[in-house]
Amino acid sequence: MVPAAAIDGQRAALDLGIVVKRAGTNLLSAAVEYTILIENVGAVTATNIRLDVRLLSAGPAQDAQIAALFQMPITQPATAPFDLPPGTTVDLGGMALHPKDALEVMTIGDRTLFVPVLTVNVTYDWDAAGTPGRGQTARSYVIGIDRGGDSKLQPFRLDAVARMYDTVGALAYTTAVTR
Repeated sequence: MVPAAAIDGQRAALDLGIVVKRAGTNLLSAAVEYTILIENVGAVTATNIRLDVRLLSAGPAQDAQIAALFQMPITQPATAPFDLPPGTTVDLGGMALHPKDALEVMTIGDRTLFVPVLTVNVTYDWDAAGTPGRGQTARSYVIGIDRGGDSKLQPFRLDAVARMYDTVGALAYTTAVTR
């Protein structure tokens, strides 16, 4: 049931943005360095904001994996829970890692490739004139090497020397939750 205050627009509502700084591989992992932008576009303060960031790799089960992640409670947030007043934005930086030996890979010719998928899940509370509520904003992004122009993002090679790329981009993926 949606509280009456939420129906009237008197709720917190968080919007997400992402800036991918670098991505690639190190000796043991795939890695994506990011900044996540969280903006409260609602009318009241969002409280107890909890952030979960995961790095997956694209594969046949990715949609089910992402959906399961977005349904799970956030028990180990990436930062301490925090509050965000209406009209304010916070940016949170970090690096997501995924072990190389657990990546979903594809082989094209003699090349072994992978496509990182970054998930960002934020849950939060609010209280509008004594009416409490809970919300969630969750997004997923496909990460790749930016080749410039209108080109598609390029996947990362696993069979080459470990390397982090500065020219990377993120495309919003279809799996998302807003409540």
